[in-house]
Amino acid sequence: MSFSDADLITRVLLNDDRHAYGELVRRYQSAVRGMLRKLTSGDDSLADDLSQDTFIQAYRKLSKYKGHAKFSTWLYRIAYNLFLSDIRRKRELISIDEKPVDFSVPAATDRIELKQDLEMAMKQLTVNECAAIHLCYQEGLSHEEAARVLDCPLGTVKTHILRGKTSCVRFSRCGGKELEMKDREKEDWLEMSLSESDPYIDDDGFSKRVLHNLPARVERPEWLKAMILLSAAALSSICVFILLPDSQIIATMIENLFSFSALDLNLLLPLTVVLSISAISWMIGNSEI
Repeated sequence: MSFSDADLITRVLLNDDRHAYGELVRRYQSAVRGMLRKLTSGDDSLADDLSQDTFIQAYRKLSKYKGHAKFSTWLYRIAYNLFLSDIRRKRELISIDEKPVDFSVPAATDRIELKQDLEMAMKQLTVNECAAIHLCYQEGLSHEEAARVLDCPLGTVKTHILRGKTSCVRFSRCGGKELEMKDREKEDWLEMSLSESDPYIDDDGFSKRVLHNLPARVERPEWLKAMILLSAAALSSICVFILLPDSQIIATMIENLFSFSALDLNLLLPLTVVLSISAISWMIGNSEI
């Protein structure tokens, strides 16, 4: 039986189900690792380290996922932020938008070598151009979804894609030699080549490493904390009601309002206290405050 992303996420949040989270990792590890390998210019070791951090951070913040976007889009966003943080930490670039495009690689006029040229061209793009093209063409995200991942306006994503595609064509024409294709053929070739999916990356123990490094407990939803406080307040009110000398007046009002008999009310109050204490004990045992 195949569970949806929403089903697996619910199981993780409610029961801290590691098997369910492992299925989410296996489901998206190839896409996340593939994206980061593109952004790191083929540094597989760094990409896998960032991918592992992505899934661990997603686990910690799973209660903050609201479902407004696809789970994969949310993961891409986390992965992209971690990649940018790694860049800033290493101070490899002054600005991710100012990385120059290098056209110094010799041109290839044979169509068989065009694919290799394109792969090399992608490594020369700015981080944002590479990410936008990869997300929209190879991962199939819409421009709106890519804008959410990259945290930029829709128009900026379209600009990144246009500039990236232009740079890819220029890269394949470097050395002053024109490709033996018409403009329309160049455009069709580029669209087809960019849309080709990356090969699937085998798990090869990746998901096990992620699960092994997960924190002890998933972060619980904020509403649990609020429920604990509300339940405590309700229990306090009930205790005050029982202990106050004038509680008989309040009891009479409740009897008249809800048509409870005195016997019903006497049975209801202890039952309410027991249920409130049980609810508070359960929520304290299943949440982090």
